[in-house]
Amino acid sequence: MFSVGHAQDALFRLNTGCLTCLLLGVSIIIFVQFDFRLFRFHCAYTTINDISGSERDCPEI
Repeated sequence: MFSVGHAQDALFRLNTGCLTCLLLGVSIIIFVQFDFRLFRFHCAYTTINDISGSERDCPEI
C-alpha cells in the first residue's frame, strides 16, 4: 500500500533533483557569460595593442 510518507519522500527527492539541475544550469550560464565577456575583453585588448603598434611575442592562433 502506498503511504503518505512514501509520497512525501518521492516528492522531496524530485524537488532536490530539480533544484540541483536548476543550480547546475544557472552556474553553467553564469560561467559561459563570464567566459564570453573575458574573451571579448581579451579581443578588444589585443585590437588596442595592434592599433597602438606595440608588437607582442604572441603566436597567431
